[in-house]
Amino acid sequence: MLRRFDNLAVLTLALISPVIGLNPLSAAHKAGNQGKHMSSFIPLPITVTPEIRSMYNQDGFHVFHSQPLLSPGEVSSLHQSIEDVLRQKYDSGTPPTKQTLRIKNPRNTNELGFSNGSKDNVKVIQIINVHHSSSAFKKVVLSPVLGEVVCRLAGWDKFGGARVVQDQVWAKPPYAKPLVFHRDSPYFMFDNDEVVTVWLALDQMDEEIGPLECEL
Repeated sequence: MLRRFDNLAVLTLALISPVIGLNPLSAAHKAGNQGKHMSSFIPLPITVTPEIRSMYNQDGFHVFHSQPLLSPGEVSSLHQSIEDVLRQKYDSGTPPTKQTLRIKNPRNTNELGFSNGSKDNVKVIQIINVHHSSSAFKKVVLSPVLGEVVCRLAGWDKFGGARVVQDQVWAKPPYAKPLVFHRDSPYFMFDNDEVVTVWLALDQMDEEIGPLECEL
């Protein structure tokens, strides 16, 4: 559960091997075609050892605890980018594929558009393909180093890369309800299930706030 006065934001990415086909009718096909390594973003190094790869193959997931991808300054920049996109300030000039909240009142300066003291109609915010709108997020989503980490983890080294299908930002203002247990796979329109999702926390996580949980 989210604490009463905490905001929470995470970024999730879906990546697939270059040899996997997409349903041509899906919106993911358009996003996948844009998966070019155009970034100068240099994240902190992440090592994928044979042991990590073995654990991933066994468990189906891996958590990089001691090797952060983003520096505190970069996280702060992404926080500001979320606020800008919610206020329809797109530095690329292009809106995201979907955003469930647009803050239209310029006098509302609260984070994530939250009205202090009000619990009415507070919902989790979703932004799909924020990298279309924000250069800061584009640097992360199209990071060559992140792509290489995913390739090594999934064993796609021999294919020479990975394609980004889409990204999503999930942001929870105070009093927003938690997301329930669910599977992502029914929402993917792929020819098979060889896909890796990357979950990046943009806020400090603990059990009370409501981190990602897996049911095995």
